[in-house]
Amino acid sequence: MADYSLSFFRNPLAIPFPRSLSTALRAYRHGQIGIEAAMYRAGSVDSVHQRPLNIPLVQELLAKSGLDIRLNRPIAEELFENLEHPDREIADFAAQTLARLEERYYRELRRLEAAEPPETLNQAARRRWLDDLSRRYMDFASLQRFNRTLERYYLRKCVTLLSDDPGQPDRLVLRRIRARLHLGDLDAAAAELDARRRSTDPAVLRERLLLEGELAYRRRDLATVRRVMSEIRELEREHAELGGSSRRTTPWRMWL
Repeated sequence: MADYSLSFFRNPLAIPFPRSLSTALRAYRHGQIGIEAAMYRAGSVDSVHQRPLNIPLVQELLAKSGLDIRLNRPIAEELFENLEHPDREIADFAAQTLARLEERYYRELRRLEAAEPPETLNQAARRRWLDDLSRRYMDFASLQRFNRTLERYYLRKCVTLLSDDPGQPDRLVLRRIRARLHLGDLDAAAAELDARRRSTDPAVLRERLLLEGELAYRRRDLATVRRVMSEIRELEREHAELGGSSRRTTPWRMWL
């Protein structure tokens, strides 16, 4: 594939640039633009940060986003930034839209919490319920980055929910560890991570490495951060040699 990844940023007029995310992804698959350019277009989220607030775009994105926290979180952050906008129309729109977005998640939380009592479910159904509810607790907490009290409340609910089942799958344990990290409970997160070192599942290993790197970064342990980066690169190399696509293992680059 031609290396257009940096060419776009050096001279954006030299390469026809896709107008939508789907077109950008097709262009990337066919080698017409690099991954950096495709990610720049991803979801048009960057356009949400225009000044003044792009109200029609926010409305369009929220009409499509459903409960996709990857799209809703940056929108919520931008709405929060506009709550004190001197233009009252923009400030009112930001407040009302943020409230509706939070209500979207709150209704889903209430639906899951009011579902059939987990003690009446078989193990598979209970695990699905735990997965869904704990994920929504984490999503709702991530919308509260500017309300630390409410954010911590839902992070604690996630930890408590996932602390009652000693035999739960690794993905749920890793979610509990992430909630502990966001709560600042670094020692407990570290102890649980150490207990997961024996896993050989590539998906679990990848997530564990990401959490280990975040834990080290919060502790300002840069030597461990560098080691984790090397291990993730090695994991990507092994995955590619086995015939897998390295694109599935690259989101860590956005965190680092």
